[in-house]
Amino acid sequence: MFKPRWFVLMALIGFATVVKLFPYIWMQFNITVDPRYSYFLPWNFAPLMAIVLFAGAHFRNPAWAFALPLLVHSLSDLGIYLLTGRPEWALYPYQPVVYGMMLLCGLMSLSLRNREQTFPSALPVLGVGFVAETLFFLVTNAAVWRCSAVYPTPGSPIYDQSFAGLMQVYALGLPFYLRSLVSTGLYAGLLFYGLRIPVEKAIREQRAEVELVST
Repeated sequence: MFKPRWFVLMALIGFATVVKLFPYIWMQFNITVDPRYSYFLPWNFAPLMAIVLFAGAHFRNPAWAFALPLLVHSLSDLGIYLLTGRPEWALYPYQPVVYGMMLLCGLMSLSLRNREQTFPSALPVLGVGFVAETLFFLVTNAAVWRCSAVYPTPGSPIYDQSFAGLMQVYALGLPFYLRSLVSTGLYAGLLFYGLRIPVEKAIREQRAEVELVST
């Protein structure tokens, strides 16, 4: 494990925030999208979950596994308001559930920490990522379903408060969930293995600094 440099943290936060804001940036140019091709656009094709897994596994201070998603969501929610001028898009009724689930995913990422092994194998990383994305999908969409009736917002649909209504919400969210799974797998591969050499170098350098100070 290593202590990330400040510019690494800024790059991770900035990249994840921009990707989350991309659909709203897209909207500012009045670009219309044929619904037949919307499945190919990067809605929910985001790196945040992979970043949380990486932070939990490798960052010396495990608090970053919780701080990073909170910072990204806070900045992107602020960005959504600034880009659209619609406070209901930035402050939505189920927002505490989203933030709480990201904290839970951060907690799950700590299971990847192993002081004896520099890099976890691919199976645990993908397994934790799959469980985290699945829980996030199930819980947050259930919150969307419930809040649509309890805390209705202008312009948002109100779903029938029945099992069929809940299944309708899950069906509508399924394409986003599938993109989240794919993006988490791809970004996790990039972070854990594509950056293996610089991460190993950073770990060696920081270990050498600690040994130098101790002597």
